[in-house]
Amino acid sequence: MMKGLSKNQIEKNITQQALELDADSSAVCMLINLMMYDMHNRHILKNEEKKYVRTNLAYIMAGISTAFCLFDQNTGANFKILNKLEKTKHPIPAIRLVYAQEIANSCLYNYFHDEMEIREVESEWQKMICDVEADYGGTVDMGQVFYYPAYTEKGQRHLFRIKRRLTDMHESLVPFALGNIAKKLDEEDLEYSNAEVYFDEKGKSLCGWINPATGKNFAVRADKMPVIKGKK
Repeated sequence: MMKGLSKNQIEKNITQQALELDADSSAVCMLINLMMYDMHNRHILKNEEKKYVRTNLAYIMAGISTAFCLFDQNTGANFKILNKLEKTKHPIPAIRLVYAQEIANSCLYNYFHDEMEIREVESEWQKMICDVEADYGGTVDMGQVFYYPAYTEKGQRHLFRIKRRLTDMHESLVPFALGNIAKKLDEEDLEYSNAEVYFDEKGKSLCGWINPATGKNFAVRADKMPVIKGKK
């Protein structure tokens, strides 16, 4: 338990964080639905639809990522933020971005039935907001990217805890929904898995120099690693 924070206050914060993720998911769903509505109104040719979705969803996700990055108020990942997971009424921005991507992915299944098509659409937004290895020369695990704290064991366990609370509240939230609400998660989706754990709590990479969002590993030998000013 966090020093100075009662168990009751922590539980209230988790509930508030779950409500914030619910609001985030509604916003993401609304944006994607508006995009699809716009596509149909424009009478986009059938063979151009996938390109339209791929491009415009990338812009949507880039906008969301930029907002969360600004909320983070750090120039790069700050793994000390993991000490505040239970202290705040909002989930840390890193977790909000990870969850937004999960929701966007689930929305795509309403419009595409081919797994490969969905992967192609995903790859476009991931390339825009996540594929940063080229800019950082393989050293991004050293704390340069704001969403990395979400890919620690502590971050992942906290995300699953919020998902559990959101699932517990699902039926009570449905009557108040102003639009689409994310479907209730299955029990198997609420079980913690270490599949998305790429860093320890100090920001050290556990899998080489990897981009968690894309799964790409650009391992660099320690003796070949470029020197970053201010880093040792």
